[in-house]
Amino acid sequence: MLGREAIELEGVPILDLVHPDDHETLSTQAASILETPGMSPAFEARVAHAGGGWRHMEIVATNLLGNPAVAGVVINARDVTERVEVAAQLEERAFHDELTGLPNRALLLDRLQDALHRSARHDRLVGVLFLDLDRFKVVNDSLGHGAGDDLLREAARRLQRTIRPGDMVARLGGDEFVVIINDMVRTTDALAAAERVRTALARPMQLGTDSTVVSASVGIAVAHGSETPADLLRDADTAMYRAKEQGRDRAELFGDHLRAQAVRRHSVEQELRAAIIEDIREQLAEQLPGIATGVDQPLAHL
Repeated sequence: MLGREAIELEGVPILDLVHPDDHETLSTQAASILETPGMSPAFEARVAHAGGGWRHMEIVATNLLGNPAVAGVVINARDVTERVEVAAQLEERAFHDELTGLPNRALLLDRLQDALHRSARHDRLVGVLFLDLDRFKVVNDSLGHGAGDDLLREAARRLQRTIRPGDMVARLGGDEFVVIINDMVRTTDALAAAERVRTALARPMQLGTDSTVVSASVGIAVAHGSETPADLLRDADTAMYRAKEQGRDRAELFGDHLRAQAVRRHSVEQELRAAIIEDIREQLAEQLPGIATGVDQPLAHL
């Protein structure tokens, strides 16, 4: 399994073969094994292969020090590298965007929750930038979907180069990206980050033989401690649409006035929908007496 002859391993300390990051785990397991007769629970460690690289080994040790016929510890190990690598690939696909390699919505929400917990403990702010590339559909329609994919990958690379270590950029889908800004002291930190992001994206992009320039509309939401990840994303999304309405290629900070507008817009939409359904029901009642009551369920989907 390790590409070595048995004679090569005689007298070699086990820790010399184990990945440095696994030394602590192995030492802890060894102490427990020596203290407890019988078979240990299975554990894993990375062991060096003679040809280079590391093999993931699943190890079970049996303490037979009290057995005169053995007077030692018997170790059984099997190579589980393929299983570990497949699991890592599945996890990568589950939490990362296939096109750009960026974290997806699921991982974004998880990291954002962690950021909010840290900010509450250390009395700091968390900023969320919700970005939408302006007129991305024009690039897709004029240069083709391949060019559109290239643009998204380049936008992802620029965003990753722009953010600070410890911050995070994710892709929600389409041409929407989110940036998490950790450990902010003041709201203006988020505004400054938004301008850096917009400047980075505004530089010309080479897409095959074509060159294009894109801008971004950015919505900014700042957490003060009690918000949830869903709250922050919703508020940043609302601010982004406000930036679109104001002419695109700009950043807007979410505030109570935008929340009031969103609530008012939702209320008006619900009232209009109810009025339309009621009007249709009345018309049906006039034209088809006795049948109108049977259309309530379909009407509810309007």
